[in-house]
Amino acid sequence: MSTDRTARRHGTGLTIHDDQEFWTREQLAALSHMGVADAPNPDLAVFQHVCKRTGLGPVARQIYMIRRMQGGQYRWTIQTGIDGYRLVGRRAADRRGESISVGAPRWAHRDGGWRDLWSGDWGFPLAAQVTILRGGQEFVGVAIFDEYK
Repeated sequence: MSTDRTARRHGTGLTIHDDQEFWTREQLAALSHMGVADAPNPDLAVFQHVCKRTGLGPVARQIYMIRRMQGGQYRWTIQTGIDGYRLVGRRAADRRGESISVGAPRWAHRDGGWRDLWSGDWGFPLAAQVTILRGGQEFVGVAIFDEYK
């Protein structure tokens, strides 16, 4: 078996490796396709650092670099996606040897009750609720529709 580091690498040409100093041409092409075409190199370098530090991947839609207007000028910001948060939660449970499961979602109706199913005839729900069970403990999250639409 070879001891050459490159011979032992796994993944694809889009995989970010620990010893990488900047994005490869193939990775930059993928980022460009995903909307990060005109980001300056310093912002791309910070994005790569955060991806490597967190182990989250932009191609897997776990982490994003998004251009936003701030203070009258555009700035690039880094944002974790829902799949990234799921992965972070899974890793935390695995480190502690805990089981983790996600309950079925529920939706808040205008009459004040929660529904296990939602009909489009009712319009939009007021909120969605999900319960996560990790290590025997329940965590309930509620997303208010008006805050996320």
